[in-house]
Amino acid sequence: MKINFKKLFSAFSLKIICILFMTAGIVLIQLYGGSEGLDLKRVRLGYNIYYVGVPIACFLVAEGALRTGNIKKYILRLFFAAILTELVFDYARMGNDLFDFSGEVINHPALKNSPNFFFTLLFGLICTAVMEYGVSKHFKQGTVRYNLLNLLIIIAGVAASYFLNFEHGGIGVLMVIAMYLFHENRILTLIAIAAIQIVLLGSASGMIMYTPVVGTIFTWFYSGEEGAHNAFTRLLFYSFFPIVYVILVLMIKTGIGAGI
Repeated sequence: MKINFKKLFSAFSLKIICILFMTAGIVLIQLYGGSEGLDLKRVRLGYNIYYVGVPIACFLVAEGALRTGNIKKYILRLFFAAILTELVFDYARMGNDLFDFSGEVINHPALKNSPNFFFTLLFGLICTAVMEYGVSKHFKQGTVRYNLLNLLIIIAGVAASYFLNFEHGGIGVLMVIAMYLFHENRILTLIAIAAIQIVLLGSASGMIMYTPVVGTIFTWFYSGEEGAHNAFTRLLFYSFFPIVYVILVLMIKTGIGAGI
């Protein structure tokens, strides 16, 4: 039996919801996650609030892969957003030392941090793009070759994200892929996100539990419409992480919260 959901949220609305949850979570983690005076309950709350937004971001990327008129431009936008975000964050944290290459480049301090969440979304997008515009166009759905190639793409994307130490690692990439593979079945999407969360993260750390499931439920009410969509709204979404990272760095330099 098909379940009908009210179409409450445009893509723009979901972006705002995602930004609000992730920002609130990051601020709580930063305020109460210091080595001195660690407030574990509030830190856990911060992570749980933050992770409501993660599957929403993954959903938007998967939907973008399915709906975009130019997948190459979409990939390039995410790539440049990831690079810009990383540069802004590293410069805010390191200042002019970011451009000091007097030592070995491979040991540069900027390379020791996990690349930001946009890189995770980018790899998820690349995986879904290869599936949608490569495998699906050349192999019949449901065949052994079709399933095997998709499995190899998933393994390669997850392995690369862990090897490159992206934020959220393979979990974020798997969430994007799950949102793509099950985009026509909300219940299967929810089960997949819950399984990813419990098996790969929740049961291991005890820190982040089931709030990605809550975030996934928000996507059930997606209207399929863009909503407000122009240069300003696109800039707002892509500039979110750089702005938040700069705020975090300023908080650290003024002695508020934990180091990052």
